[in-house]
This record gives sequence, structure tokens and C-alpha cells, in this order.
Amino acid sequence: MSGIATLTAQPKTLTVAGVERRFHPLTFADIGELQSWMDRRAADPLDAIRGRLDGLPEAIQRDLAREALRESCRPRPLFGTPEAGTLLGTVAGSVEVLHLMLRPGDPGSTREDAYAALKFLSDADLTILFALAEGRDATIGDESGPKAPAGPRPGPGKTRSGGGPPTTGSATTRTARPRKKSAASR
Repeated sequence: MSGIATLTAQPKTLTVAGVERRFHPLTFADIGELQSWMDRRAADPLDAIRGRLDGLPEAIQRDLAREALRESCRPRPLFGTPEAGTLLGTVAGSVEVLHLMLRPGDPGSTREDAYAALKFLSDADLTILFALAEGRDATIGDESGPKAPAGPRPGPGKTRSGGGPPTTGSATTRTARPRKKSAASR
């Protein structure tokens, strides 16, 4: 896609398992939905220790409960952070992203439709789609069409190898770069 197509939020059409699908960039409302999804998915440390403290010495129970309480007060992964990128890089996270990308062009699409598409998208296609989701230029290599299907992916809750959300320099995750010293500060 050209820069103009990216700037005007044009969808990307890919043929997935013989069906043409239009994937749209994410809107601010979609990003809000993803944040809510991540909030619900983030593990609660207090839930993790409930029922597991029985039989442990009181001092250990107190220390584990204190640490779980401290952990539960930490902020949830926020969209745009590496923690969010990790969560969205799971199969379940990718299904959520793809579902939100399919929905504008096909309001009746379901998460099952997104999962079915995910099973047949190549890693190159997923890289292009995640760039599109973030509103970045989605042109990577030859745009003559999608690559051959990559075959089925692992089930929900599993992590894919490659093809997930970009991990550096994108709207999903940012890395700090060292600043150059100005001539005045040398």
C-alpha cells in the first residue's frame, strides 16, 4: 500500500483460504476494545494464590499475600507497551486484532472467522496486517498477493512463532533510542 492509502486508512484485501477478505486499520475505538480485552486477560496475582496458601507456614503465607497484593496494584499492560505486544502476540490476541480489522467490512464476522483466517495467513501476511492495524505503511516486499497459506496455527492461548505484532519501533511497542549529544553539550 502507498503512503496515501495508509494515511486514508484504506483496507488491505487478501485472499484467505480462497475467500477475499478486507482487513481495515484499527480505529481509536478498536484500540479501546483491545485495551479492555487485555485488562480482562491480565492475570490477577491474588486469584493465583487463593486456595494455595493452606498448609504453608504463616510467615510464608503473609509474604506471598503481601507480594501478590503489591503485584495486583501494578498497572495492567497498556496498548503500545512491550507487555501488551506480548499479550497481543498470542493466538488469542491475534484473533482479537484480526476480528476488529475484519468487522468494518463485514459486520457479521466473528472471532471464529478471524481464527479461521489466522490459520491460513502466512507470517509475511500477518506482518503486513499488523502494520496496517497500527496505521503504518503495510508495504513489505512484493505486493502481488498473499503468500501460500502457512497452514494451521496453534489453538487459542498458544503462542505463534513469528508473524505477531511488531516488537520495536511501532505503535504497539516503542523502544528508547539513545539521544545524540548536541554540539552545545559536548
